[in-house]
Amino acid sequence: MTRYRDEQSPPAGRVPLTARQRDILEYLQLFMSQRGFPPTLREAAAEFGIQHNAIVGHLKALEAKRYIERDVATARGIRIV
Repeated sequence: MTRYRDEQSPPAGRVPLTARQRDILEYLQLFMSQRGFPPTLREAAAEFGIQHNAIVGHLKALEAKRYIERDVATARGIRIV
């Protein structure tokens, strides 16, 4: 996955992301634009070669930084804000 355009600053009022968080956010955006729905946690973890718990941690961080919203009751419950 590519990073934000030339590592520019995050949008105003947003907390900066780590490189891995940026990669995951860009993956989510690309996946959703191509397929019309978000990936499952298992699909996202497989994309990055990490464990399920690790992707959950990254998604929680993205949610805390207000880049995404999650519905934990749904397998594909990810929405980009």
